[in-house]
Amino acid sequence: MLTKLKKTGWGFLFGFFTLSAYAQVTDDFSDGNFTDNPTWLGETTKFEVLAGQLHLNDVAAGEAYLSTPSEAIANAEWNFFVEIAENPSSTNFTSVYLVSDQANLADDLNGYFVKVGNTSDEVSLYRQDGSTQTEIIDGLDDRVDVKPVQIEIKVTRDAAGNWELSSRSVGDTNFSVEGSVQDATHTVSNYFGVYCKYTATRSDAFYFDDILVTGTPQPDTQKPQITNLSVQSGTQLRVQFSEAVSLATAAVAINYTIVGHTIASATLTGNQVDLTVNPALTNATDYALEVRNVEDEAGNVLADTTLNFFYFEEVPAQWNNVIISELMPDPNPVKADLPDAEFVE
Repeated sequence: MLTKLKKTGWGFLFGFFTLSAYAQVTDDFSDGNFTDNPTWLGETTKFEVLAGQLHLNDVAAGEAYLSTPSEAIANAEWNFFVEIAENPSSTNFTSVYLVSDQANLADDLNGYFVKVGNTSDEVSLYRQDGSTQTEIIDGLDDRVDVKPVQIEIKVTRDAAGNWELSSRSVGDTNFSVEGSVQDATHTVSNYFGVYCKYTATRSDAFYFDDILVTGTPQPDTQKPQITNLSVQSGTQLRVQFSEAVSLATAAVAINYTIVGHTIASATLTGNQVDLTVNPALTNATDYALEVRNVEDEAGNVLADTTLNFFYFEEVPAQWNNVIISELMPDPNPVKADLPDAEFVE
């Protein structure tokens, strides 16, 4: 076990004046646990609090994570301390998730994280889109090519998506800027957390401490949009929205109209609304569905939208039906291998 680094005058000093405003996560593990104030969830059997630090304590190669709720993303600042007892590598590294829409940091998610280690022994910022991870700030190579790693990291993001990543190792007086970037791909955060990837010999080599996250949720000013309209049957339509919409407005039948028909019901499930049409639509007919007054969960109102669609349902041929599969009226000029006359197949 390493001796805990004393950081008098470090992150908690410059975080002091922001702690009272919009503090999302603060934990120095001085209470001896990670189960309360705040509560960390995930692979809890693989972690412990040791000498006032969150400590990975596994017994075999693998991966492990813990996460805790955090909505900070606008005008936000993340401060945390990372300690790795051995030199990191592409198979021994940690990713600290600043922003995640999912609690499970080992699964597909949307968010941003700082990776400490990897092939270039660097501190870098990544964006994650589902299962795809993209480096958006490439930190200085060999920044953590030491044993042990003891480094404090600070990340800021303003409301427009301008990021800056800085780090400070043991003995440094000032932070060094690793880089900056503008990226507003993801604007919603639900969780902050730590993730470790390790071999068997490094299964107890990771420590975390002095976590301070401040900021606010990103204000939602985006109006919802309709992304798809599908005809399920002559009496059922399905409308898909670009985001979650409010039950109080999306599940209201009078907000949907079709000339000559009545919307008998509107049922909201997730981001989609199923509409019941009465009477049934007439086969092989053009229609227009008008949608208005639907709001998302932040109160942004959908622009009045008209969706044109053609309702057609195949009808099996019956006995004595005449089926016309092709017309060739007045083929002039004459096409190859066709007579100079009108015909029907």
